[in-house]
Amino acid sequence: MRIRRGIPIVLLICLALSMQGCGGASWYVDFTTAAYIDDWKRIDWFYPWEGELHGTDGLWLDGKIFISPVGFDGDFTMDITLGIGPSAIVPLINFGFYYSSTEPLEWISFNFMNVGDLSSETYSVSENSPFRPMKSGSGPVGFRIGGESVFQVKKSGNNLTASINGGKFFSGSYTSYSYDTMFPVLNIDQGDYTYEVFIKSIRVEFSGNVYTWH
Repeated sequence: MRIRRGIPIVLLICLALSMQGCGGASWYVDFTTAAYIDDWKRIDWFYPWEGELHGTDGLWLDGKIFISPVGFDGDFTMDITLGIGPSAIVPLINFGFYYSSTEPLEWISFNFMNVGDLSSETYSVSENSPFRPMKSGSGPVGFRIGGESVFQVKKSGNNLTASINGGKFFSGSYTSYSYDTMFPVLNIDQGDYTYEVFIKSIRVEFSGNVYTWH
């Protein structure tokens, strides 16, 4: 395992990590105004699916996994805001956390399948190394079709709670993830290069440390 380096507080300020009172800080990316995403780690499971900025619409992904250039230990709250088109049926919306891209892969994953199709929408929560399903279900979990939604994960110790637009759909503990640092992961499969889903922003409010990708 490589040594992970904490980012000094001076560098945090340079990275626009703003202090939010005593004992806390935040990291925020607004994809509707961002001009640079090359510091995000990209994994392509398929080719030539893409990921790119689309002005005020935000970040468009189709099959490309984007991993944050920074990760967090300790307790934190992560909010991901995304917009979904009015007639969208989205094959996959996936958010979660990686430790690194080296084997064995360690991740925690929140998967939402066929979002917008009331008859076949499902979701699952799982962790890997070893793989362990944590929860699954069917039916809509609260994404707004034709509007913006906020996916939120709160971490306290090894406990996670997750909600969409304030409606909690998961609460549980992870056991397989053996590292302290979690790097946020974004992944959308829109199918046939459609432009129905855009990620607007990601914000992490954290009480621990922040680390660079390794």
